[in-house]
Amino acid sequence: MIQQRGPVMIDVVSDYPCYGEIPMFNRTPHTRVPAGLVLAGLSIGVMAGCVQNQPFESMVDQVVSADRPLAEPVAMFDQSYGGDAGLTEGKVYLVSTEIELEALGTETIAANHDVDFRTQDLVILALGEQPNTGYWTQITAIQLEGTNLQVQATANQPGPDDIVVQELTYPYCAAKILKTGAHTVQSDVTSVHGQAKPN
Repeated sequence: MIQQRGPVMIDVVSDYPCYGEIPMFNRTPHTRVPAGLVLAGLSIGVMAGCVQNQPFESMVDQVVSADRPLAEPVAMFDQSYGGDAGLTEGKVYLVSTEIELEALGTETIAANHDVDFRTQDLVILALGEQPNTGYWTQITAIQLEGTNLQVQATANQPGPDDIVVQELTYPYCAAKILKTGAHTVQSDVTSVHGQAKPN
């Protein structure tokens, strides 16, 4: 009969020192750990893996569908840039009717955009009041998630070496889209500095 003194120990060897990530490893690359602790950790890992025996792909599908509807790209056409003193607030607008467009109180947008509101909507991203001519914005993509439009855009502010005119501006970008049935709109705007204005 073999007598054992103390717990059975297993050598744990690592190529990298454990710098405080796992305190029981004493922060050395080669450590002795009680065998019971190693076996308990392995059994918990195996049991946790057996609890969910679905293929990975189906788990991803469940997470995506449970989280939110999949986004569908929305085609844009007739994108234009400008400034309009009626757009004093920095925000994104979804304009679905002639009445909504008139209610914005804009002069240039109403005059410059021939929108057939029976089949089209107008998405406007406004930067609000800005102190000089170095500011502009561009809509880069629009996606439909359920009844919400997600508008991705870029907003530029002048760089330190840019030559600009010091006057109040109200930059916007507008794009026509086909009606989607969207009720709400949100924006995701990336800020850049000193970029050339798109044509």
